[in-house]
Amino acid sequence: MSALPPAFKDKSSDLAVCSLAFQMTEPKKERAKTLQGMSRVLRHNGYAIITIPKDYMDAGNEKRFEEVSGEYGFTVKQHLKEEGPSRMDVYVLQKTHEPFSSRAYSLRWKGDPGGNR
Repeated sequence: MSALPPAFKDKSSDLAVCSLAFQMTEPKKERAKTLQGMSRVLRHNGYAIITIPKDYMDAGNEKRFEEVSGEYGFTVKQHLKEEGPSRMDVYVLQKTHEPFSSRAYSLRWKGDPGGNR
């Protein structure tokens, strides 16, 4: 899931969903590319929903995720913890502005193999 293919046209969607896959992407490049791709295909005020296993991020990881999401045009509107029978964390992001950066930020988290290193 390194990036959304060009078949997904720029600013063509109101919703993008990444369920239980985001944490499986490579932290140093693919997570950033995934956020960039979601931002690219979403219209202004569109939403991205990302679900990850509970406790996959610590407080510092959550803050960094919000900062990096902002670089790619998103505002974190809601973070639901331990939702549903599977107790997933759910992030609701809204595309509120154009991306500030095309840089690939590292998003390594507590739950990754090797942790936050």
